[in-house]
Amino acid sequence: MSSSASPVSEHHTPRSLFAEPGEQGRQLWRAAGEAVLAAVLVLLTYSVDSGIHTRLGVGWPAVPLGAVGVALVLVRRRYPVAAVVGLAALMGVVPCVALLTAVAAHTATRQLRTPRRRFGVLLGAAAAAMLTCAAFAPVLELGSQLFGLALAAVLAVATVVVPGLVGTAAGQSDRLLRALRERAAAAEEARRLADSESRMRERSRIAAEMHDLLGHRLSLVSLHAGGLEMALLKEAPELRDEAAVVRRTTRDAMQELREVLGVLGPLGVAPASAR
Repeated sequence: MSSSASPVSEHHTPRSLFAEPGEQGRQLWRAAGEAVLAAVLVLLTYSVDSGIHTRLGVGWPAVPLGAVGVALVLVRRRYPVAAVVGLAALMGVVPCVALLTAVAAHTATRQLRTPRRRFGVLLGAAAAAMLTCAAFAPVLELGSQLFGLALAAVLAVATVVVPGLVGTAAGQSDRLLRALRERAAAAEEARRLADSESRMRERSRIAAEMHDLLGHRLSLVSLHAGGLEMALLKEAPELRDEAAVVRRTTRDAMQELREVLGVLGPLGVAPASAR
């Protein structure tokens, strides 16, 4: 049961509403802190624009709309496009979410990679803010629809375009730093592999030189032992076995030398040994 439950949890971890795709963890504590901060920003903006929101509170549910704005800013990492466009449209009705719109625009443009998507998000959010503000300007007693359109243009520049440009610069800087770190890591790995290959070549060279030097000396010893064995066959047959032991021991020593030096690397062509 435990082995089958772990892949499920790993699969659902990146699908948190409060984390961007690929980010580990559900980030609940961060989301709770952002919710409190967003609520404080909304209340402060509400107290500053008390005249507009008083008129809004008569016929419109200002508090639920503000809560929707807080919810949208919390999911801006998971759904950046929907959060920015939704907050921009909501800003035309509830101006107290203007700061939240700026935060969402900064996060979205910092997260999106292609310039086309960033431009499309900023353009769509600005258009949504202008349309809703122009449509609800007479209802909020702000003036005509043309005045609402002009006011929305100013709000869109201040809360969508400017934070979006700042987020774009920050996102490009983040991606550049990430690319530099990856390039540095790749260079370090390549250097490590080159050093390892260089050490292996040096070990192989040393092994080959030791094999050639010692193998040649042992071959001479084996050769002389074989000659001594043939000479003792007539002169001193009782010493012939001793010479044979020397020749066999030399041959075994050469074989063991090959095995030991073979650990250091390929030896190449070995010198001929006495038979």
